[in-house]
Amino acid sequence: MLTSLSGGLLGLLDRRFVLSAWLPAMLLWGGLGALVVTGVGWPAATHWWLTRPGQFQVTILVLALAWITFCAYLLAALVPAFIRTGEGYWPQWLSWLVGWCRSRQLSRQAKLGKDAAAFGRRHADYPLRAASVMPTRLGNILRAAEDHALDRYSINAIVVWPRLYVLLPDQFTAALAAAKTPLDLMAVIGALAAAFTVAGTTIAAVMLPWYATLGCAGGGLLVGCLAYAGAVQAARPYAQLIRAGFDVHRGLLFDAIGLRRPRTYGEERNQWQQLSRLWLQGTPEGPAGAALLGYPGLPPAGPPEAQSLLRRLRRAMSPRSRASSAADSRSLR
Repeated sequence: MLTSLSGGLLGLLDRRFVLSAWLPAMLLWGGLGALVVTGVGWPAATHWWLTRPGQFQVTILVLALAWITFCAYLLAALVPAFIRTGEGYWPQWLSWLVGWCRSRQLSRQAKLGKDAAAFGRRHADYPLRAASVMPTRLGNILRAAEDHALDRYSINAIVVWPRLYVLLPDQFTAALAAAKTPLDLMAVIGALAAAFTVAGTTIAAVMLPWYATLGCAGGGLLVGCLAYAGAVQAARPYAQLIRAGFDVHRGLLFDAIGLRRPRTYGEERNQWQQLSRLWLQGTPEGPAGAALLGYPGLPPAGPPEAQSLLRRLRRAMSPRSRASSAADSRSLR
């Protein structure tokens, strides 16, 4: 879920765009084009190309580069969706698969919990609560990073991270971008491997021998599996930086919104809980919650006589009451 914001903001860097989107798009369309040319025949395709006018060749090349660039921008925009798919956020009709995969991940979490030597790996690869376990390894690594702030400080990471990110030091955001690039690249390669498996296998089945069809299908699946394994490895340092962002820099938000930094651990947890509630639901939790955020809170109720007098004054000051008084005044005249 945090990857959605970071992917959009960090995608403005040209080097990251070329590496994680433009080059993979070029490889996909180059591979599909090579399959078509192989089916037609390289000598015939070469002769056709060389006999075209130079202006036609330049136009085709410009259009091809423009198409690849368009596809690259589309891929860059879809990176968060690719990562969410790898995390295990699947459609409802795959609920049976979600349940099966999640039960396997719960079993692995339980095994790691029994091994004292594997505490560090369990902490890095799985959330503390069983209810937060995702169906995939990638999803659990990123979910553990998101739950880290909630477990330690009562911070709703999905709500707070966009506000904290813009305050992070440049050095930290640069490290975050460097850690996010391999994850984006693996996500794009995995998605394009799936696309090549379908499109390449179809082209090979129509234009090439049977062994080429098997090669396209097997090669696409192999690249997709390797890309997912690479995404799991790339997610670990990125998740550690997400944790570090909350551990080290969360106080910047207090300074930015003019709140006094909490003096005790309990006060901090309560304060973050009220801030998360305010930003998510639009209001803190009653006068006590408002006081934790520096607001004076609601006035005390007071004795019943004062409350009754206050209600009569409010009715007297209401627009309907004023209109009635004006009508009575006109009738007396």
